[in-house]
Amino acid sequence: MEHKYYEDQKTERRMFCSKGVDPVWYHSMMRTQRLRERSEEYQRKRDQQFSYQTLDQITDILMETGEISSSSSDEEKEVTPPKRLRQMSESDTQLQTQGEQSELVAPEYAHKPWNRYKEFLHFLEQRQVSSVLFSYKDSRFGCLSRAAAVLIHHFGHLTEFLSQNPHINNRLACLVREVMELPYLKVVLVVFACLGVHLVEPFYARTIEKDATHSQLREFYKGLHTGLGQPISDSYTAFITPEYPVVSEKLFSSVKRTYTEEVLNSVSDVAAEHLDEVKKLIALMQPHLKTVLARQRRDYGIDEETFPMDYPISEQAGDIDGTPVHNIGMERQCGKVDYRLKKLGTLNAVSRSIILQKSQELRNGQIPSFRGFKAAAQAKREVELNWSKLMKAKFQCGAEQKQEMAQRKERKRLDLLDILKSRGGPFTDSGEVDKFLVDQSLNNIEKLQRMKLEVQFARQSTTLLPKADPIFRIQVTLASGKRRMKTAHEFGDALMAYLGKRSDRTTLEYERFQESLERLRSVP
Repeated sequence: MEHKYYEDQKTERRMFCSKGVDPVWYHSMMRTQRLRERSEEYQRKRDQQFSYQTLDQITDILMETGEISSSSSDEEKEVTPPKRLRQMSESDTQLQTQGEQSELVAPEYAHKPWNRYKEFLHFLEQRQVSSVLFSYKDSRFGCLSRAAAVLIHHFGHLTEFLSQNPHINNRLACLVREVMELPYLKVVLVVFACLGVHLVEPFYARTIEKDATHSQLREFYKGLHTGLGQPISDSYTAFITPEYPVVSEKLFSSVKRTYTEEVLNSVSDVAAEHLDEVKKLIALMQPHLKTVLARQRRDYGIDEETFPMDYPISEQAGDIDGTPVHNIGMERQCGKVDYRLKKLGTLNAVSRSIILQKSQELRNGQIPSFRGFKAAAQAKREVELNWSKLMKAKFQCGAEQKQEMAQRKERKRLDLLDILKSRGGPFTDSGEVDKFLVDQSLNNIEKLQRMKLEVQFARQSTTLLPKADPIFRIQVTLASGKRRMKTAHEFGDALMAYLGKRSDRTTLEYERFQESLERLRSVP
């Protein structure tokens, strides 16, 4: 297709050249036309994305695309496949959101410029709060549930940290600020943490246990499968005893030590505030977890009616209980080899002569001397000290520059706020903007000046969107490439989109989340 496009261009260019048209001029004209078309297409998509739409308009769009189905009666219809897919995507978005929150202050990303681990750690030290943050690379399994518990423990600290540092406004920080105001976020985090303590962590620990046999694992998986089909107990969120009988007290205690007592206490306290919603959400998730367990371990014969065994474990070896239950050791060895191959490109064997030489020295009783490495070790130590001093100086200088820049932006924001207060502002919802635009007592110039100040103030004061977001643009680009100032109504549309988005997020009532849980429970 690309080749055909260029062949057509060549043919058309020859045709124009035969008529006496300058080929250089023609090439420049065609390039300008393509750029203009791309610019118009991009601008149309951006305008459509950030246009202000009511809830009814959004509902009509979703009905047209098949995301939701229209209902003429009050009776609940059967959930259509597109809606099921949408529910799955919302769950995936929730997992992604949790990752964004943890990555902002994660220790393993401390070297990234967008990470705020060092600042957050200093913030916790000032309040004499111990940090329970951990690196994902140090935990091979169960990172999601443990990260949810850690976020619950540091939820208030992270909220206070972001509120006291409005200059931290990169895209990740804006997303975290927006997500942390969701009313149902704590419920979801508590559910993930509880499932991790009672189900996920014991499952992984028992699966990779060195002394476990396949017969023991079969009984363990069957016990978990049976437990997932029963309602949870009242002490599920208290973490006093194991929820499932196949989980031993020793295994449950080791899981609790991994999470630490202070983190589990925070999870229990938050769960007590939303106990009904937590139980309902767990009850919705348990059937799916039960199905996944039966499908994943089908060769153990957990649920032979729904998922019959393809390759029964008992028939894969003569002495099945004498065979290892995993090959993690070999996976680690292969992982090291793969890592070295990735870095070096080729992995040569160690020279046989060197091995024989060292073996002969050991047999002769010769003790190797390490004095020759003294200078290299000292040089390495000096390099590390100089590097640490240099990084500390750079970090301190950068912090001072950021603080000065933040103060300058704060003064500018306060000046805009004083001007808007003198004119009866700033606007706090989209209704006030609409009322101001239809006011007949003001001319277009006064409306334009006021709306421009409102957008500038929103850009300076927002902690939910980056400063370079298209919604805060002052000018628009025309098809000819020139720029012009936005009109008052264009400023108003952008401001209503911003205020409407913010109000939609903050006015999402908790009762709607409860109604959604009840509606999902009634779906077969």
